[in-house]
Amino acid sequence: MAGRSGKSGTAKIGTTNIEVLRWTLDMEAEVSKYGAGGFKYAVPGVIDVKGSFECLNLVTGLTVGGTVTLELAEGGTVGKTYSGSAIVNKISVTVTPDTGEIIKYSVDFEGDGEWTIT
Repeated sequence: MAGRSGKSGTAKIGTTNIEVLRWTLDMEAEVSKYGAGGFKYAVPGVIDVKGSFECLNLVTGLTVGGTVTLELAEGGTVGKTYSGSAIVNKISVTVTPDTGEIIKYSVDFEGDGEWTIT
């Protein structure tokens, strides 16, 4: 599956909806190949889920190395929703140099188990 993103979408961490500026999600299958009769054949393997989101406020308890349940929804009325468990592997903070005011938080994550698309 190609990467997906949600500019006007939403995110939910556990049971808490958060305001997001944007999110991205990549789901990629590892593929093994073998040859037979002069042709290459592909065998799908495990699926790797990675992504990130940017938000204005962090959810209490969201920590690097912590496991969270995420639900990422595309914007619009017919968009898809992607959900699953993930491990937070990076949290970054962007601030205004002059005032120190927080502009946004960026959170990177990796999937931990099966993800669903509805």
